[in-house]
Amino acid sequence: MSEKIIKNFIRGIASTLIPTGRLFLWMDKYHLCTGIQKWINGSKLEIVDLITWNKERMGMGYRSGKISEYLIVLQKPPRQRRMEKSLHPRFLDRKRGTKRPFPQEAN
Repeated sequence: MSEKIIKNFIRGIASTLIPTGRLFLWMDKYHLCTGIQKWINGSKLEIVDLITWNKERMGMGYRSGKISEYLIVLQKPPRQRRMEKSLHPRFLDRKRGTKRPFPQEAN
């Protein structure tokens, strides 16, 4: 996939995200190291997190086999520290579309 296609794809997603919406972008190590700023310029998205995990087996790589996977989390302003629980369908009353109280955790 060309750089131009990736930029257009990211800008298209950014234009449809609600404020505080997030884009989870799968990333290989090469692009993680060389930077993705050129992809998100003009999209109003900001990098807010990086998720890395060990897939516990060697992968196939051009220069080296990697055992890690990367996910970059981008967010549309205004930035929010955590997800809004009241927007999640689990916490909406399906019949009336009203908010239900957030369930309390057992002690």
